[in-house]
Amino acid sequence: MTNVKKLFSWEDTTLAVLVFLWVAIGGGITVLHLYTVGFMGLILLVGLSKGLWPALARTAILSAVMLLTGRFKTVPHMIHLANVASMMSCAVLAGFLGDRQRKAQEALKRSFSETLEGLARVLEARDPYTQGHSMRASEIALMIAQGMEVDKKAQLAIQQAGILHDLGKIGTPDGILRKNESLTLAEKKTMHEHPVIGHQILKGIGFLQEAAVLVRHHHERYDGSGYPDGLAGSAIPLGARILAVADALDALTTDRPYHKAISYDEAVQELAKEAGRQFDPVVFDALKRCYRSPST
Repeated sequence: MTNVKKLFSWEDTTLAVLVFLWVAIGGGITVLHLYTVGFMGLILLVGLSKGLWPALARTAILSAVMLLTGRFKTVPHMIHLANVASMMSCAVLAGFLGDRQRKAQEALKRSFSETLEGLARVLEARDPYTQGHSMRASEIALMIAQGMEVDKKAQLAIQQAGILHDLGKIGTPDGILRKNESLTLAEKKTMHEHPVIGHQILKGIGFLQEAAVLVRHHHERYDGSGYPDGLAGSAIPLGARILAVADALDALTTDRPYHKAISYDEAVQELAKEAGRQFDPVVFDALKRCYRSPST
């Protein structure tokens, strides 16, 4: 079904219907004008949504249909040419506007992405041990999500949440972030506040609302013993379950104040011990299937 959708978009289906009706119903100036308006409307939609070249391609198809289906018998030659010229002009204008709109959207997306990465770098500058962690966790999480065939919108939220998942640590004292020894109960309580702080910072930003939810829940555990809300199993958003695995994998394979980095294979063995307890076993299986260490 997916391949069929790729081959036949709704615009092409509409085009096919219009062409069929054009050929089947017959000539006459009234019919010609009616279908020319319909053709131009379709070209306008294609140009605005897909750009110049798709619009011109469909214009060529429709023009060929108009000129080759016997309408010269009932409609003057110049009317046909005028209609073709009108459709061509419509295609160029719509395609130009569509291309400009897409370029503006792409520039805006790049700006958003650069802003998110900048926020992550500012946070990581406080702790040399975590420099690059957010981007790596984001890349790992995205790879897992793609392997699990998560939809594109959810993939974007997972990628954004990966970059920003530790944003709430902006409210965590340096003495706790950089402490080499085990944290006291009071210090753990302070550390456990960072998902909530991150969520509070991000939830008011419209395009980050879905990512904000994942940031809040990336320290939940599959067995329900995590924080901040003690969610378990499927009650934890899938993106947060994916991010939890990605976060842990990168933490294990990089130096931290409290441990030295271990190899990717050793890290996978450690994660396997927690599958079904800390981590969703389905997500862990997806990690093994889809992700390979950059060094392998």
